[in-house]
Amino acid sequence: MVAGLETVLGTEQYWALMLSLSVIPALTQYLVLPFCPESPRYLLINQGEESKAEAALLRLRGSSDKVFSELEEMKEEAAHSQSGVTIHQFFKKRRYKQPIIIVLIINLGSQLSGFNAIINYSTRMFQAKFDQAKYLTLGVGAVNVIFTLVAFFLMEKAGRRRLLLTGFISIAVCNLLMTIVDSVLHLVPELRSLQVLLVFCLISAYELGPGPISWFIAAELFDQPGRPIAMAFTSMLNWGGKFVLALLFPPLLKLCGEYIYLFFMAVALAAFSFTWIRLPETKGRTFDDIAEEFRGAEGIPLHNNIGFNTFT
Repeated sequence: MVAGLETVLGTEQYWALMLSLSVIPALTQYLVLPFCPESPRYLLINQGEESKAEAALLRLRGSSDKVFSELEEMKEEAAHSQSGVTIHQFFKKRRYKQPIIIVLIINLGSQLSGFNAIINYSTRMFQAKFDQAKYLTLGVGAVNVIFTLVAFFLMEKAGRRRLLLTGFISIAVCNLLMTIVDSVLHLVPELRSLQVLLVFCLISAYELGPGPISWFIAAELFDQPGRPIAMAFTSMLNWGGKFVLALLFPPLLKLCGEYIYLFFMAVALAAFSFTWIRLPETKGRTFDDIAEEFRGAEGIPLHNNIGFNTFT
């Protein structure tokens, strides 16, 4: 966003140079990736290389304190896992049914709750009300980065479920207030600053929970054979949701005006309700533990004595 300012590279003369800057992080990743350790789960469960998996864990954790227990948990998962899952099997297996629905709702809920409309059209939205709209858009990017970092530190303390619930309900409230403010803005122009504040609050709520968690929750709900397809499914839902919203937002805004935020509010409330009822907390739990609760939710007898308390 900074490079896109007219005072930096956002000009007719330098726009191509600005776009070419994206090669820097891509090249950095390409050069660094060969030195990164392989996934321990992949080494143990898919390749059967226990010693290599242990070495990778030691390198990642930096200490042997947690390696043994984590390795044992992987062995337990491997004992209940198949060698591989096809796409057809992935969508047909009963044990994947609930995780698939959860991933679907959380990802579409996060993408269709208003965040991407603001990110894609923030400059155009602000231009109608402020002279220096581009700097407000820069503020949108700054808030985005800051609260992503805040979520990084809160993730293990607060838990995924709590952050998702807090994020979705906060997004719904922000959308409702934005509808009200936009409706009376022509009567009370002084409320423009409040509208900007609500935009920043919505972005903060998104990045505290739905934004980052929607990308990795599938990795904690699926076993190793189903995890690669689940992550690809997550990516498809995320980018598909972004594409649909970017395509439909301009005509919907023209049709609904300020009431477009009520649609986003409804999506956020639906995602909140579903998360409250159906999403288990995954923080600090093994896949087998989570899978047991899914079996209990479907009325399938549990193979141990763990009680079913996920959705309370």
